[in-house]
Parts: sequence; C-alpha cells; structure tokens
Amino acid sequence: MANTIDIAPGTGHAVLSTQGGVGGTPGYDSIDLRRLTDVGWQEGVHDSGGWKVTEHSPNGMLVDVASSIGLGTIQGDSIGNQGRYVVAPHGSNVSLDITAANATNPRLDQILLRVWDTIHDGLGANKATVEVLNGTPTAGATLDNRNGAASLWPNAIRLADVLVGASVGTITNSVIRDRRKWANGAYYRSVYSGSAISKSSATFQVLDASQLQARIECSGNHILCTAVCQITVNPGILAVYMDGSQIDPISSGTYASSGGVSAAPGNTNFSVYVDPSSGSHVFTLMGCAAVGGSAATFTQYPLHFALREQTVTSANNGTA
Repeated sequence: MANTIDIAPGTGHAVLSTQGGVGGTPGYDSIDLRRLTDVGWQEGVHDSGGWKVTEHSPNGMLVDVASSIGLGTIQGDSIGNQGRYVVAPHGSNVSLDITAANATNPRLDQILLRVWDTIHDGLGANKATVEVLNGTPTAGATLDNRNGAASLWPNAIRLADVLVGASVGTITNSVIRDRRKWANGAYYRSVYSGSAISKSSATFQVLDASQLQARIECSGNHILCTAVCQITVNPGILAVYMDGSQIDPISSGTYASSGGVSAAPGNTNFSVYVDPSSGSHVFTLMGCAAVGGSAATFTQYPLHFALREQTVTSANNGTA
C-alpha cells in the first residue's frame, strides 16, 4: 500500500489537457477527448458514488477511495485562468495508507484528488493522484473544528477528512467525513415517511434528525432551501437552520375551524436562499407551535425538505 497513488484508468489517460500532454508521444486518444464533454459547472465530483472515501476491510490504518465510476473536475490554481481539469476514474478502487497515529494527540488528515501539470506547477509530472495530506497532531482536534489540518494543496480537491485518534490502530467510517464538492452543485431531498410529528413548544425544535437534516459540502454558492408541510390541530411554524442558526424567513400554517365544524389543515410551503461559506454545513428543518402549549402537528403533505446548490454567480448579473 501507499499514501499516494497515480490514477490509472483501464483505457485512455487519467487527466486531460495538461500543458505538456501525457504519454510517450505526448498526446491524447479519442476516449480522452470524449471525456472533455462532461465538464461540470464547478470543480467537484460528478457522481454520487465516485471518489467516496470509506473504511478498508478488514479495518486497519487504511482507507479506500471508490474511483471506479464518475469523473472529477479540478480547478487549476497555479496560474490565473488555468482552467478546469477532468480526471477520469481509476480502473478500480484504491487503498491509501494512513500514517501511524500519534501517541498523545489526534490528527486531522485529508484525502485529496490532485492534478499535476508541470508546465504550470513545476513539479515535474503530468498526472492525477489520490493522496493523503497529513495534519499536525493537536489536542482537542475533531472533525468539526478541524484543528491541525494542513492547508489544501493547489490543483486539488478534498475528498474526505479523516480523524486519526491518539494511539488508534484502525480507521472506521465513524471517523471519516465526506468532503466532496459537487461539479453540478450539492443536492439533498427527503420526503418524510414517518409518523406525524407533534410540537407543543413555541421554541423551534428538530422535526426529525434522521430524515429532515443533512450535512452537505458547499462551494460558497447560493443554497436554495425548500420545505412543504401540512400542519394540523393547532397553528405551527417551520424554519430552516444552518449549523444551529435560523435562516429567515419562516413559514406558518394555521389550523382553522368555525362554529364546531370540522377543522381544516393549514398547508405551508416556503423557499429561502442562504449563502454559506465554502465547506461542510448542517441544514435542519425545524418546527414549533405558534402558541406555546398548543401542540401543532406536522404531517405529510407530503412533508418535503430539499436543498439545492445553485451553480451560478453569487452576485446579480442584471440591472433592471
């Protein structure tokens, strides 16, 4: 095993359009040119299963990178306007060595997908690699605070964070966090399938952490958050929280009745934009009773929660 492995597809070359070419000629064959048509809007992976980092089996100081499907797109950073590179998947899954744990402190390592283009970066190679970037052992380091993590190399995207605990001898999925960006924008959608949810507090609470909460890797573009719900019994309110803080606006639904006649449910839906910083963020659909102590029930309308990263400029491009 190794902690740096060259990407080697079954046919063609792993990385397209390095300034000096690849191969002995150098040059490209037709399969490489066809891959150029699948460039995404931004750097990231192109398939939900591609380049995902998971534990190795049997467990040890190894991680596996699933690179048998899906392209990767990487923005060149060595010079201005370097453009994006398309990396073809490795011929099979690959395993990377994780350096032995520190005896005293945890360490935050990163798994990278990286492009080498020597005319621009001067590193003497034209290739693509998956690599381990070691962090510095740091007391109190976690997947959330990322203390001790090294700066990301140029011409690379982060695939995962790996928390290497003090003195550990194995790496499991519980210490691996998916950090893949998405070439066509991050996306999450859940249609709630559980029982009706009742909330009597006037303070916002998590509706369902297993189905209505998601961690997504953001590129710094707009995130469109949408929710649809039916509220019965008493008025209730929906809101989306990011990393524990409310995103305005909120949406309320009122359960109405008149003169003892059968009451009608209040249907509520809303959309809200947020501009998160680049990185990993947790989005949660929250609910509360409009009047404390008067339980509002959130039911399928369906109860729907979706997040979509907008791969467009973050600034308005019109003047009207």
